[in-house]
Amino acid sequence: MQRHRKTSARLGELLMRKLIGYLRQRGTRRLVATVLRENASMLKVFKKRYPNCQLRFNSGNEVIVHMDFADASSPSADAAGPAEAPPPAATA
Repeated sequence: MQRHRKTSARLGELLMRKLIGYLRQRGTRRLVATVLRENASMLKVFKKRYPNCQLRFNSGNEVIVHMDFADASSPSADAAGPAEAPPPAATA
């Protein structure tokens, strides 16, 4: 069970880095995420990467996480890999 949690946390962190790298390449400066309150692993990933993120607890079982990309603890780690080339423009 412990191994599964560690693997899930690493996968969550990897996916978040990819997503944020992709968003940064497109000029996005902040991200708002909704996380289930019991998903402590994902909340830990957000807090580790964005120590200044704001957590807002709603009346249900969700946490709203507000992250500013400028506050990342390791901005260079947010890499999306090579960007996909845009489709060729139509010519007349």
